[in-house]
Amino acid sequence: MHQCGVDTCAKVVLELYLVKNRKMDYPIIETEDAIVLTSNDMNFFKANWIITRRMISLLKVYLDIESVEVYWLISICGDLKI
Repeated sequence: MHQCGVDTCAKVVLELYLVKNRKMDYPIIETEDAIVLTSNDMNFFKANWIITRRMISLLKVYLDIESVEVYWLISICGDLKI
């Protein structure tokens, strides 16, 4: 199995918040401009599927909108990066 990781040196300031009464299996990174989720899998397409599902679930809760509206939003504003 081939796996890859990227390390970088940087100075950062983090604010961490505890979200009670909500199960979360992955970190949610919020910046001034974006909500960032991460995913990994040996298969790129599966990793893409996983992260898209996570974002759909998250935005449904955050914005209190239906799945179809989340799909529209992601198709317009989503930015999948490798």
